[in-house]
Amino acid sequence: MPALVFAAVTAAAGTASAQPILPGLPEMPALPALPALPVNVEAPILPTLPALPALPELPTLGTPVAGPAIPGLPPLPQLPPMPAIPGLPPMPGAPEAPPAPPVVNMIADQAFPDNPTKKAAFQNAADEINIGWANGGQQKMMIGSVVGALVGCVAIFPNFMAGCMIGNVVGAGVGAVIGIDEGNPKARPAVEAFLATP
Repeated sequence: MPALVFAAVTAAAGTASAQPILPGLPEMPALPALPALPVNVEAPILPTLPALPALPELPTLGTPVAGPAIPGLPPLPQLPPMPAIPGLPPMPGAPEAPPAPPVVNMIADQAFPDNPTKKAAFQNAADEINIGWANGGQQKMMIGSVVGALVGCVAIFPNFMAGCMIGNVVGAGVGAVIGIDEGNPKARPAVEAFLATP
């Protein structure tokens, strides 16, 4: 077995030693030297351009000649003034209607045509009542109307519709009397004086 290994190695070495040696590559020829650049070479002189000819002088202008004078425009004609437009005549004022007599005076004239004392007492009482009405009588009447309606509806339960209406009217009257009396303390004496006047 070792003899076979030795023989194989020897045969391989002999085969390797029997191969020929390849020749080397030839040397490359040297490159030729580049020509040297010229130094201090003078540039060619360009010819000079010819001078331009001088421009001729322009002729001088003579003295300006005055032209004929242009006549001015004639003035515009003046328009005649416009005639004044007459104004409208004043409208006649509407005739003033005579002041209507107060309702209180009409009632007094119809109720007491032949009793001036009673008529005057009635007018005085009516004036004082109007003052009290304006100073709180209307508000008290509305409150009394609501309170009277509630009391009437509860008081007459089976027939509550009639109770509500009666209570509304009575409450409104009582509230108006109380409101007028509080709004104008002179209202009650004026009414008493009217009732006491024959």
